[in-house]
Amino acid sequence: MGRNRINGILYLLSLLGIVLTLHIWFQYAQEGDCWGHAEATPSLLPSGGCTEVLQSEYSKLWGMALPIWGFTFYAVSALLNLAILLYENPKRLRQLRLGLITAMLIFSLYLISIQVFKVQSLCTLCTGSFVLVALLFSFTLWERRLKRLQSGTSSARSTAAIFSLAALLLLLGDLFFVHKVGIAPSASFEKSFREAFAKNLPLYIEDSWLEHFAPCSIDTKTQPVTDWKTYFPQSYPYLGREDAEVIIAKFYDPNCPHCRKSYPLILRLLEKFPSQLKVYLFPVPIWKKSEFQVTAILASNQWRKFYEMIDLQMNQKAFTLETLKEALIRWDIDTVAFMAHLDSAEINLAVQRQKRIYSDALNLKSVPTLLINGAFVRGHFSEKCLTRLVDDALK
Repeated sequence: MGRNRINGILYLLSLLGIVLTLHIWFQYAQEGDCWGHAEATPSLLPSGGCTEVLQSEYSKLWGMALPIWGFTFYAVSALLNLAILLYENPKRLRQLRLGLITAMLIFSLYLISIQVFKVQSLCTLCTGSFVLVALLFSFTLWERRLKRLQSGTSSARSTAAIFSLAALLLLLGDLFFVHKVGIAPSASFEKSFREAFAKNLPLYIEDSWLEHFAPCSIDTKTQPVTDWKTYFPQSYPYLGREDAEVIIAKFYDPNCPHCRKSYPLILRLLEKFPSQLKVYLFPVPIWKKSEFQVTAILASNQWRKFYEMIDLQMNQKAFTLETLKEALIRWDIDTVAFMAHLDSAEINLAVQRQKRIYSDALNLKSVPTLLINGAFVRGHFSEKCLTRLVDDALK
C-alpha cells in the first residue's frame, strides 16, 4: 500500500471524526441519548452514558466543551491530510500531523481514564472517537515507515473528492434523519437560528461569553399568551408572593440540561424580588424517560411537597425509585399511600393535562420556555438579563 492510499485513509478517518463530533454536539444539544433516542442507551459501565459524561464537571476545557475541541482537532487533521494528499513530499506537514495526532492520542487516553475512574460512566461515542484517534496514529506511523511515494496528484484529488462527498452525505443524513433538523416549523429563520444558539451554546461555552451574543429579551415577534392564567388554577402551587406584580411561568423537562442550568437563576430572582415576583414551574415529560419524574412531582402536591420534589430532582444526577422512597422517608410520608397515589388515574390524567397544555394549547416546541406576564422570553437566560426584564416589567 502506497503513501497516497494511506493518506487517503487518514483523510477519511478525519472526516468521520468531524461527523462523529458534530453528531455528539447536536444530539446532546437536543437532550437525547448517544443514538438519537429518547430513552437512554445503556453504556459499557453500569451507571453511564453520553449524557452523564457530557454533563460532568470534566466536560469542559478552558470554558469550551470537549465536542468543540474534538471537532477542531478533526477539522485541522482533515486539512493537514488534504494538503499532504495534494502536494508532493510535504515533509513539514507530515511532522506537524504526527505531533497533532500524538497529542490528541495522549489527551484521549486521559479522557478515557477520567470517564472510567472519575465520572464512572463511559460514553460510547466518545470511546468511538478514541478508536478513531488510535487509528489515525497507527496509520500515521505506518505512512512514515514507507519509502515508496506515489507520483502524481490526480488520483489523490479524486480520492479526496470522493471521501469529502461521502462525509458530506453522511453528515446530512445524520442531521436530517437522526436530529430531525428542519422538521419542526418556525416563524422565521432568524428567530430559530438565534434561539438554537442561545439555548445550546451555554452547555459548551461559559455564560460570560454569551452575555453579548444573544441576551434575553421579550419576544415581540411572537403573540403573547393572554389567557395563560387559565392554565394555572388557584390550586396550582407557586413560589413567591400570591399577589405579586410580575409572574414568571417556566415550562421544563426534568431531564433537560438547559432546564437544570436555568433552575438556580429562577431561585436567585426570587431572592432579589421576594415581594414582587410569583413563579410557576410547569414540568412536562418531553421524553418518555421523564414521565416518572413528572408523575412524582404532581403526586407530591397532595402532601404539599411539589417544589421540594422539583428541588430534589434538579439536584440529583439520577432520580430513581430508591431516591424517591428515601425522600418520602425523610419527609415522613407514607410510602404505600404515595405509591398508590402515584399510580392513580387522577395523576395519570394530570400528566396528560401537562402534555396537552404544552403541545396543543400553547403549541410550544422546546424547553425551557419562559413567560413573563404572558410574554415569551427569547435568547440566553442569564441572571443579569432576567433581572433586567423583571425590572422592566415592574416599571
